[in-house]
Amino acid sequence: NPTMVANDLCANATSLGTISGTCNYITASNAHNTKTAATGPTCAVADTGDVWFSFIKPAGVNGVTITTAPVTCPLAMTGTTVELYTSCGGTPVACSTTGTTFPTYGQLTAGRSCLVETLYVRVTGDNNKYGKFQICATTSSGPFTSLGTTCSDAQYICSLPFTQNGMITAGAGNEYDSLNAQCH
Repeated sequence: NPTMVANDLCANATSLGTISGTCNYITASNAHNTKTAATGPTCAVADTGDVWFSFIKPAGVNGVTITTAPVTCPLAMTGTTVELYTSCGGTPVACSTTGTTFPTYGQLTAGRSCLVETLYVRVTGDNNKYGKFQICATTSSGPFTSLGTTCSDAQYICSLPFTQNGMITAGAGNEYDSLNAQCH
């Protein structure tokens, strides 16, 4: 009877530590997981063979990138789905089933607040397959194409001056302070 993999549950997520701008892949596996569905809505509705990771996003960083990649070995997974959570359970804040460098492996970039926070990553094997894969989490400055289009999805600006893909603050100062409790 195989032993359950340690990070089969979000509460036992494998820590990737405090992330930086450098991708330091670790090799992981979803072998021996219990194939239990995550609580709440997920991006990988049919995929239940999951493992969990956590990491700390440092203060002053407004985004993260999670990348999964193949390994070269007979037990390699053929593809992954990646979901990003702010806590164990609930709704994912971002998800992906494809990546730029490795098309069948999930890769996501998500905008976050400028505050320090612990984030959680759920990785599933596509079509409930078992195997090994690589994962890394890095800080990111975008692009966050979905952020900033409305007040409810505002782009966090951690410091001035601000530049992102041709967008700048054009010398404007900070007009938002702690007295402004809502978007205006």
